[in-house]
Amino acid sequence: MRSTPHRSRGWPLAAALAAAVLACGDTATPGRPAAGAGPADGTQPDRVLVKPELRLVLHGTRYAVLQADSMNVYEDSTTARVFGLRLQLLDTLGSRIAEISAPAAHYQLRTQKLLATGGAVVIGPGSGRIETEALNLDPDARRIWSDAETRVQWAGGGSTVFDTFTVDDRFLSPRGTNPKGPSRGAL
Repeated sequence: MRSTPHRSRGWPLAAALAAAVLACGDTATPGRPAAGAGPADGTQPDRVLVKPELRLVLHGTRYAVLQADSMNVYEDSTTARVFGLRLQLLDTLGSRIAEISAPAAHYQLRTQKLLATGGAVVIGPGSGRIETEALNLDPDARRIWSDAETRVQWAGGGSTVFDTFTVDDRFLSPRGTNPKGPSRGAL
């Protein structure tokens, strides 16, 4: 009987690949899409970056370090979807000023603007805390703001809830509308 080695060589590899695919299953967790999940229109990303680390540069100086669990990049778009965001704002010497974290974000690749969503938290230079559902960062304007209700816990104690909130990227001039709570302090 004649052997057909070309048929039997590929079968074990195909079976191993099929088993690996079935074992992986769906990596989505409740409230968070899988790493390959696209935007609302169902478009699949052109690239999925796992554990990316980006250095944001402003006028030749390192401005921030963006780290994430994953990032979906679309070739026909200037926006990437970020999941598990951690962003450290830096001073001109590279020391940490503040840290921003959020479950998800939209990151504009060209302008480096960021919209953190789903419960963004900022820990300020004096360990003050800012919490909001949607937080914007614009490096060129050197501004951080939220148009949603924002709770600010001041470094010296006490907290204030604002309808909208804005602060410069060095946390020197916090401002908000319709404050509810004790007077403000440092972040």
